[in-house]
Formats: sequence, structure tokens, C-alpha cells
Amino acid sequence: MYYLKIDPNTIRGIIELFAAGLMFVGLLSVVWHRLKQGLGLSNISLQFVSVIFVFPTILILSLEQVLKGETAGTLIGTLAGYLFSEFGKNKPNNLYGPNSEKRKGKPFTDSQHPDFEETQP
Repeated sequence: MYYLKIDPNTIRGIIELFAAGLMFVGLLSVVWHRLKQGLGLSNISLQFVSVIFVFPTILILSLEQVLKGETAGTLIGTLAGYLFSEFGKNKPNNLYGPNSEKRKGKPFTDSQHPDFEETQP
């Protein structure tokens, strides 16, 4: 019986090419989406771009043994902690933005402000 023998360097090269391709496709998709929607870069899109570039870079450097396992784990943990800590801070501003339907270019009144909490005396 014949067994297919695959060199580990070939597998590593395929994974690295896939990671590099993921960076390219991810950047193109973010740029295409933002241009199609007529929007600039937001916090979420910048975080997405950082994930698309940093995680594959850490993977490639780890596979090439430039980074040791402990260093790669620390970098991935740090980036994940940063990204997950930012999710709670982002508030949707489409209802209260300068061109929103609720405001129509008028200044905020206290009750229209997104952080307004009515208190009873």
C-alpha cells in the first residue's frame, strides 16, 4: 500500500500563504465595504483590520520559529484582551449622530442625549 508522504515544511508553507492571503483579502473587504457604504474608518473597522493583520503575522512568525510559544501566546492574549475590552465601549451613534433622523441638524436637548438618565426628585 502506498502512503502519501507530505513534508512538514510544505504544510507550514501552505498555512503561511493562507495567512498572508487572509490579510490581503481582509484589507480589501474592509476598504470595499467602507467605500460602498460611503463611510470612513470607525473603531470597529480599525479593530477588524488589526485582527486581520496581527493574528496572521503572529501565526507566520510562530511557524517560522521567530517567536517562541510563550511570546506568541502573550501577544495573542494581549490583543484579544484589548479587542474584547473595546466592545463594551462602542455605542451606536446612528440614532444621535449629526445627520440622524431624530436630530435633523438641531442641537441636543437633555432628553435626546444618549447618556441622559432622567432622575426623579
